[in-house]
Amino acid sequence: MIASYGEPLYHPSRIHFRPLISKNKLKYFASLKLKKNREREDRFLIEGVRLCEGILRSNYEVETILYCPTSVTSHRARSLVERFQKADTPITEIDTKSLQRLTDTVRSQGIVGIVRKREFRLDDLIRSAKMLIATDDINDPGNFGTIIRTAEWFGVGGILTSRNSVEFTNPKVLRASMGATFHLPIIEKLNLSDTLTTLKDRGYEILVTDAHGNDLYSEIPYGAKSVLVLGNEISGVHENIKQMAINNISIPRLGKGESLNVAVATGIILAEMTRQMKGD
Repeated sequence: MIASYGEPLYHPSRIHFRPLISKNKLKYFASLKLKKNREREDRFLIEGVRLCEGILRSNYEVETILYCPTSVTSHRARSLVERFQKADTPITEIDTKSLQRLTDTVRSQGIVGIVRKREFRLDDLIRSAKMLIATDDINDPGNFGTIIRTAEWFGVGGILTSRNSVEFTNPKVLRASMGATFHLPIIEKLNLSDTLTTLKDRGYEILVTDAHGNDLYSEIPYGAKSVLVLGNEISGVHENIKQMAINNISIPRLGKGESLNVAVATGIILAEMTRQMKGD
């Protein structure tokens, strides 16, 4: 049963209990592991203490917290469940077998959240954001999650993704982002060419990363309003988008590596952009 305020939420001696979740509800929650169901329902799963802590500090709506008492063993995790309880978030206990249906990690921390997606508008970003990132068909979840984490660190105003980019609700993206996803506006599945045209008309400089570009990242002046376009891990940025750019940015290679990871390149370029903006 769900503990009331003041009662302990975790009982080490209670291993066998009757789950308070119906089979249909559990099936529905488990279905959100699939992309098509997340898109249809506008909801997604988060797993683990770090992501649940991040969502608690955000403006996202957490519809339900599911926790397994036999898996929630750390003080940090138990305290987190109590914080959700005090925030009046609906909380339901589940058993280990049910938890396994909802999680992807080998060693689950016993806590899962069901979160409603937020919608962001391009016009709102244009009014407030000086620096944006656009992803042109980036489909590696680890790379995209790291890009989100890096972008949030450097104060990027938002991320725009093309139709063939991996979605931010992908579990691997969420884990790689380390919770940064919940603090950064992300607008997905855009016609990137049309969107960049709109941004260009509204005063943004379009900057494209290009391993063979002629503009060294450290030698160009960055404008007050910029969009940094990141390309697919194999094929790079589409040619039609390259033609829109004021700069095709490259990072000099000193070693023998074939290429630089797109998330690493993002961090290097954003560090230089923010350095210039601060006037260092």
